[in-house]
Amino acid sequence: MVTAEDGAGSFEVTGLPWRMSAMPTGSGAAAPVLGQHGPVILADVLGNGPAQVEELLGLGALRHPDRPASG
Repeated sequence: MVTAEDGAGSFEVTGLPWRMSAMPTGSGAAAPVLGQHGPVILADVLGNGPAQVEELLGLGALRHPDRPASG
């Protein structure tokens, strides 16, 4: 077991079942939080403009981790 950490705290996860002497142990990067990449996907991948992304955020149809949930 290795200890991983995200924005909510730390927890244990299963590591690799083998060890390599030159390979560092650890979990690497944390998993993305809910909504972390939503605005980027809407803008860069789907081609929505900033006004459209802001509208979706304002309507609560899209969640952004840096903003409080609406409603």
